[in-house]
Amino acid sequence: MNASHPSAAGDPAPPALRLAIVSSDRSLGETLGREFETTLCSPEEAVRVLGCDADVYLVDARTTDRVQLVAQLAQSGARPLVVLGRSKGAQAAMRYLDPDAGADDYLSCGVDAPECGARIRAAARRRAPRGSTSPDELYVFGEVTISLARQEVRKNGKLVRLTPTEFRLLDVLVRHVNHVVPHQKLMGAVWGLERLSAKHYLRVYIRHLRQKLEADPDLPRLILNERGRGYQLRSQEQKIA
Repeated sequence: MNASHPSAAGDPAPPALRLAIVSSDRSLGETLGREFETTLCSPEEAVRVLGCDADVYLVDARTTDRVQLVAQLAQSGARPLVVLGRSKGAQAAMRYLDPDAGADDYLSCGVDAPECGARIRAAARRRAPRGSTSPDELYVFGEVTISLARQEVRKNGKLVRLTPTEFRLLDVLVRHVNHVVPHQKLMGAVWGLERLSAKHYLRVYIRHLRQKLEADPDLPRLILNERGRGYQLRSQEQKIA
């Protein structure tokens, strides 16, 4: 990757994004260190990343499969997790985006530095807390209760662990309850403008949510597909405060 600095002369520099890199490649840390405040640790020391003060995790999976490591890091659910992989194929990406792994984004090894930096910053922005929801605003959908402010979901009273990306998608659907949200609007809100054509991401994460929230994911009654249009969260119940 080739680093670049797209900042205007004379403008004050924004606070550096804190990036925790799990990699044995020191050059990766050096390259991204020109744009981010980085912490570099080897995969063998990756558990140390969980305790560091970072905004985003980046796991280097270009030379070795890191699905299990990604799943371990994703268990914390506290920060977005981006994987840098060796393949450009959708199949490789889906292995890391699968709910059993829990990554929030996947970059192929051919990505250049500007796009890599943009995608890392986008992951951090999407994870930033929203300030527009009151602390006690709850939404009830049968056995599922959702608090947008606390980013908390419960099913039959038990806490449901969602990845940051899964919750962002659910957040958009909740805010448009009983209305179809077009595919492009969902993808733009969750992954940003650079991913408006990646509809397979949307299908994968809708499946994730159905597996976690529906009584029968194969016969969904909560998250419904409007063919050719988009998805909607269906409920006749009202939000409670």
